[in-house]
Amino acid sequence: MPGVRLPGLGAFQVWGSSTDVGKTLLSAGLAANSGKYLRNLRYIKPVQTGYPSDDDSLFVKRHAKPQRDVDVKVLLGYRDPVSPHRAVEASKAIKDSKLVQLVRDEIGRTSDSSISLVETAGGVLSPAPSGSLQADVYRPLRMTAVLVGSGRLGGISETLSAYESLLIRGYDVPIVFVFGTEHENHKAIDKAVDAKVFVAPSPPPMTEPLTKFFEEKRLREAFSSTCEAIASHMNSAESRLTTLSKEAMDHIWWPFTQHTTTKNVTCIDSAFGDDFTVATTDPKGKVNLSTQFDACSSWWTNGLGHGNPKLALEAAKGASRYGHVLFPEVAHQPAVDLTNLLLDSVGSTWADRVFFTDNGSTAVEAGLKMILRKRANDLYGRRDEYPWTNMKVIALEESYHGDTLGVMDCSPRSVFNATQTPWYKPNGIFLDPPTVSMRHSEWIVQGDEVLEKHGEREDLFAMEKRLTSSLAEDYRKQIRGVLASEEPETIGGLLMEPVLQGAGGMRFIDPLYQRVLADECQRNGIPVMVDEVFTGLWRLGAPSASQMLGIKPDVAAFAKLLTGGLLPLSVTLASDEIFKVFEVT
Repeated sequence: MPGVRLPGLGAFQVWGSSTDVGKTLLSAGLAANSGKYLRNLRYIKPVQTGYPSDDDSLFVKRHAKPQRDVDVKVLLGYRDPVSPHRAVEASKAIKDSKLVQLVRDEIGRTSDSSISLVETAGGVLSPAPSGSLQADVYRPLRMTAVLVGSGRLGGISETLSAYESLLIRGYDVPIVFVFGTEHENHKAIDKAVDAKVFVAPSPPPMTEPLTKFFEEKRLREAFSSTCEAIASHMNSAESRLTTLSKEAMDHIWWPFTQHTTTKNVTCIDSAFGDDFTVATTDPKGKVNLSTQFDACSSWWTNGLGHGNPKLALEAAKGASRYGHVLFPEVAHQPAVDLTNLLLDSVGSTWADRVFFTDNGSTAVEAGLKMILRKRANDLYGRRDEYPWTNMKVIALEESYHGDTLGVMDCSPRSVFNATQTPWYKPNGIFLDPPTVSMRHSEWIVQGDEVLEKHGEREDLFAMEKRLTSSLAEDYRKQIRGVLASEEPETIGGLLMEPVLQGAGGMRFIDPLYQRVLADECQRNGIPVMVDEVFTGLWRLGAPSASQMLGIKPDVAAFAKLLTGGLLPLSVTLASDEIFKVFEVT
């Protein structure tokens, strides 16, 4: 269900490329000339320094009054005329979330037909009272940006830097307004931005009355045209969001979806932190925006939240420096840095090589080829072709390793594979592992019956103690019996999701069982591969779930959290023993 209601499409935020570029002049001009296009316009100044002797809201009200009696509001006023982070005492600095809430609540007090003009302080990247960059602070509200550029010498670079800073944080910037024509900055800016650029004469010195300035025909025409552009953007955005659901239903083929039973489409306008911004249309046809909690972290990928500015900046840097480059026999710094980071963390003590692919299923597919080749090489020696047509993997019931054809065969029959292709053939010895659940404040290990009880979760991972238990010995006997019942050449490797099975129903597998299973396989020369697409990279509070089990796999696959949900990327880590099997001698 939708959560907190957000400022709708009628909320616009006035930004400046720097201080003293005319943000308040524009706000006053828009307020005075908004009647034809923007009715019921309100002006909000979230943070005002030099207050009350310097009050931008009174300036707006005074210069708009001949045409409009504008409702104005200052939310936070600080006496010292300096940057907000210096004007406020450190002990009294308002939290970013509180400032956002104040703005959201103030906009929410207006009628649905009102237009809110929210003016920022200083430049786009000026600090908020907390010291955080205000472009980041206001991002949860993602109001449409109206950027006031600079007509001064050097203002082109200043304006474009501010424009790109807003874009890279996910803001829409459909309008740029520039005071001053003497350097013709607006012409260069117009060529460089995907926005409508408006220009007006420079104002006289602020010591002079501005009444005549606001009455100039060219200025009023520029303000009026800007109001028209704001109204046009608002209407087109509403129209786009209104038709989004139908267009998606008509043409998009969603994964894991039965389209004949899909009645409602969640229309996402943007996303930030842990929330989507969802657009809904009321019976009158008005589009409303509200938050919706992303409960599954968009299929377990967004470990740092949506719209993370640091991730966005790094991605932009990489895209601009490299774009997409081919990879065989090629090295570049990001790939080498990531390789070293992985080997020093999730691959610490066992992995020597990193193989890059684009998603979790292909990462497991690549790893499957690795362990099967290693096992065949150990059984038959190095050769061009192996007699391995009957080879299968040891895997777990309720497992899921992806949707590519090879790994589908490594899971038992389910809705994810059996009905998807005529080629599905379960090539596995599927074991039914004991699971863990919590009941009445106790951790219960259960198979066909209750096997153990533990008071603390950490006790389940106390391997040094549990490996000497009678339950561990029972597991060993069971697993050894399975291995003894199969011909060695039919077992190609062990493939399992360590600790937690995601698609299998969030099943918490007894860590002791998986530890014993891995130990017994490796003792018998059977390669062990862990599918950590879901569980790896600190998802469970440790670098990898394998480390929680205390095992050193031969191969491991990682994806999802690898890029924080920003890009599709996966890796398959392997030991040097695995790698050398593929070397041509």
